[in-house]
Amino acid sequence: MYHQFADLRALTLALLIRTCERLFGSIAAAVAKTDNAEALVKTLVSSHLDWVLEHPDEARFMYQALTLELSPAAAETVQARKAELLQPIALRFVPHIAAGALPAWPPILFDVVLVGPSHEACRRYLAGAPLDPGWMRSELPRLAWQAVSQPGDRAR
Repeated sequence: MYHQFADLRALTLALLIRTCERLFGSIAAAVAKTDNAEALVKTLVSSHLDWVLEHPDEARFMYQALTLELSPAAAETVQARKAELLQPIALRFVPHIAAGALPAWPPILFDVVLVGPSHEACRRYLAGAPLDPGWMRSELPRLAWQAVSQPGDRAR
């Protein structure tokens, strides 16, 4: 193993990036099939939940690895790769933002508002919290859509 990686940190970084590629790839493939803003938002959240619930070991590793104190260079590498992986997903939002169906937010705000609650629910579920995956799958996508579809101030 160490012939391929300099040390445990390098191995962890490689596994973290691979896991992010799998997660984001799954989400990107799912949202590519959507044709309206509501389906996009709900599919984004649903596909995140589905991937985590179908790959609990990888997801648990990802959540734990993201809490590690990475070196500045490693953290930059992860952030840069995640930004690349987010691009096809973020591009799906552009026409819906232009049409006024979604707020004109930068991708990080969509991530916080739409996927933030499912990330937290997944982290807690994988840590043993008594959360029902059925409830997570039915309610979190609906709540995400509700969060961005409410009329009101959509300014940053």
